Amino acid sequence: MGGGTVDIKVRNLFNDETRKLSISSHIKWQDLENDIRSTFSIDCQDGIILNYLDHEGDEISVSSDNELSNVLNTLEDNQCVKFSFVIKSQNKNQLSSFKLTKYESDDKIINAAETILHQWFSENLPKLIDQVTRDIINSIEKSRKSNQDSTATGIIESDNRRVLTYPTKKKIQGEIGEAVEMHVSSQYLTFSYASMKTAWGTGIYTTDSDLIKALGHSGVYTLSKQSPPDHDLSVILRFVPGCDKYFGSINNSLRSSEFQKYKLSFVIESVKHLVKGTVSL
Repeated sequence: MGGGTVDIKVRNLFNDETRKLSISSHIKWQDLENDIRSTFSIDCQDGIILNYLDHEGDEISVSSDNELSNVLNTLEDNQCVKFSFVIKSQNKNQLSSFKLTKYESDDKIINAAETILHQWFSENLPKLIDQVTRDIINSIEKSRKSNQDSTATGIIESDNRRVLTYPTKKKIQGEIGEAVEMHVSSQYLTFSYASMKTAWGTGIYTTDSDLIKALGHSGVYTLSKQSPPDHDLSVILRFVPGCDKYFGSINNSLRSSEFQKYKLSFVIESVKHLVKGTVSL
């Protein structure tokens, strides 16, 4: 392609906004980056990862004068080239929202998205869990069933709250809003034990998730990476509604799994140390 101008379409993958620009066919990479910043009102401290869609439908990274020149020189007359970009923030503490609509073929976009999502979850997940739990508790009637058949289920009643010993023979079940106290012996409170178990979700877990895995993954309690700790543990769980989707993640060096729709969930409200040997096996 000779001199003159080229029409391009640029899409912001964060909010799916698309703009059309006319640029010089000999434009430099830095000048194009500046044009994109100006058009989309992007802070000068935020890095841009730019890609273009080639004729085979693949997204190719563009980050230098030579790469940009190769793209523009292969265009036919009146052909409009399509670009897309993501913003890799230099100050991730300022991020408050994120929307990713496409990242199939470019590792740089995936890495940027994972970094941003991890930062957002780390900063906001505890607040979200706390708010969701409070909303559920406030919406539930204060009255509880007082007469339950504790003998048949092996359940001990303590201050109108069930007390169970980990591990249970069956998966934990309960009513939405109900709190359950789980007693855990110190021998289970290790990282090596949790790493062999499975939990589905992040912060909010399916009720068939392993308690120790969820405990360490959520960060509510720090599991011992050596010998068992010098205490047993009391864990308060709160049952919350099931989710349409549970997202897996890596937190505190423990990986949780994703899962689709499930009928009931739990969150971990609090933990309390017990004297070692309090929990009988």
